[in-house]
Amino acid sequence: MNTRQHVLSLLPLVALFAGSLDAQSLELATAVHPQWIDAKVAGAPQGSLVVLVLGLEETRLRLPGGAALGVSPDLVSSWTIASGTGPAMLGMRLPPDAIGLHCFLQAVAVDARRPLDTRGAIRVSNVNPVYIDRTDGTAAGGDDESAS
Repeated sequence: MNTRQHVLSLLPLVALFAGSLDAQSLELATAVHPQWIDAKVAGAPQGSLVVLVLGLEETRLRLPGGAALGVSPDLVSSWTIASGTGPAMLGMRLPPDAIGLHCFLQAVAVDARRPLDTRGAIRVSNVNPVYIDRTDGTAAGGDDESAS
């Protein structure tokens, strides 16, 4: 096999890898407080519906267009429309008995200008593990960047 044939044989893998990166192109930064969670989501296309999903378990749910939801969708806590001029800011109030809860957060953006089954129409962030304790702080195991 010559070099050209070798490169051509790798193109499907490159396309698959690039699609996975595009589908998971959101950046989620979280700040956890005893009574609420602040989230900052960067990378959502202008006009996208951006939602913050809280799950009690990690999972892998395939979404249209090649993206995958990495948390069980136990609660869609808040949503906003991305302005395109900066990160989307989301917040979620927590009940008092949430202290001590281990859960997972993930941001999802749906670009309404594209058909849902096309690659990149639905974008997701990485999954952020979160522990809610009695003190203000950053999501345990999540981003170290403050969302405020």
